[in-house]
Amino acid sequence: MKAGVYMQSLIWCCGSCGFTLKGGQPSMECPICEAYKASNIDIPQHIEAALIEEFGADLTNSAEARKKRLQLLEEGGYRKKSRLKGRVTEAVHQAGDSRKYL
Repeated sequence: MKAGVYMQSLIWCCGSCGFTLKGGQPSMECPICEAYKASNIDIPQHIEAALIEEFGADLTNSAEARKKRLQLLEEGGYRKKSRLKGRVTEAVHQAGDSRKYL
């Protein structure tokens, strides 16, 4: 099955288990592994399109597909980039590593 028009929406991926949510904002916790919302990554659409072609649209959140998704994200270096990229304010970028979280 080919990727369709819906691929224009945001695709959030849990950085811990690989669960995806298409469109909208992720919930506070992952429904699979209960990881916090900050572990979600806005993944590139070509990765999800490849998984749809391999597993089918109905099985993109199966255990095998989640494992493959995390592997593709690791190979592409997307897990190392800042999470929630493009959604952090300029002040946070300027502060860099000087921010302390208590």
